[in-house]
Amino acid sequence: MGYFKDMRDVIRLEQELVNSERMAAVGQTVAGIAHGVKNFLHGMKLGAFMIDTGFEKDKSESIRKGWNLVRKNIDRISKMTKEMLSLASTSPPVFELCSLNDIAEEVCEQMRAGAEERGIRLITDLDPALPPITVDSEGILTCLMNLVLNAIEAFPEDSTGGQITVSSREDPAAGICLQVKDTGGGISKEMRKQIFESLVSTKGARGTGLGLAITHKIVREHGGTIQVESELNKGSCFTIILPR
Repeated sequence: MGYFKDMRDVIRLEQELVNSERMAAVGQTVAGIAHGVKNFLHGMKLGAFMIDTGFEKDKSESIRKGWNLVRKNIDRISKMTKEMLSLASTSPPVFELCSLNDIAEEVCEQMRAGAEERGIRLITDLDPALPPITVDSEGILTCLMNLVLNAIEAFPEDSTGGQITVSSREDPAAGICLQVKDTGGGISKEMRKQIFESLVSTKGARGTGLGLAITHKIVREHGGTIQVESELNKGSCFTIILPR
């Protein structure tokens, strides 16, 4: 005795559901990219207008300000393109034994001048006893660069001070921890729930919303986790936890 059931309709409906979800995700991504590009193009148009006005009225200051605006938005589009390629990349991480403290020091050395221009102190609090760990060094460097850059941009442009601390420690229960803590503007509770999703930015038109999504992707590829604690007007703390 046997029983047969035609599953073709079920399989077809499941495939349609998968396709529908895929198209919804594509639509959301395209809408986010279009919104970001539109903001950047608006800045470039404004810069071009200032340049044209400067030529017409022979005002070099207007030309200089307009070109700076155009250049800044070209850099933003370039950054967004690189981040999109990084997020979409399926290349496996290249693991090697290295010092997380050395990576943290390299990031701070590169970012310190930009922080000091804004009157922000960028300091380190690294555990000298931290053991070497097997990671993709370029990937972890990218994660820390994104977190430190976000921390710098968490301060208002007219701020006169503040501090960012990059620290490392070993947690016997959790693993190796890297932390970036700032005293900036903080993140709302609603935004914290979706902050690691693609194209979600706390910076408005200045951000692409891809940096934290890339960081989250890299940390997951290492089998680790990333956590955020934040309070509006008091600052934020991002913690990367990597397995030994």
